[in-house]
Amino acid sequence: MLKHLGPHLGPLRETHGDLPIEVAYTYLSGWARLYGMVAMEVFGQVRWALTKPEALFEAEIVQFLSQVGVSPD
Repeated sequence: MLKHLGPHLGPLRETHGDLPIEVAYTYLSGWARLYGMVAMEVFGQVRWALTKPEALFEAEIVQFLSQVGVSPD
């Protein structure tokens, strides 16, 4: 499923070695999710839906930790 990503990981592999595609994908998708949440909050893109955007950010962190097998506690 992620094989198409491999040829495009040059910059990441130059700095972090030959990471398995699954590790690279998990890292990049997690970073994109969390960065996206911060950007959406900074630019007021979640005000229409949330009174406390931190709650969604915290939920995303818990989801990511769960995805990588880490307990949020």
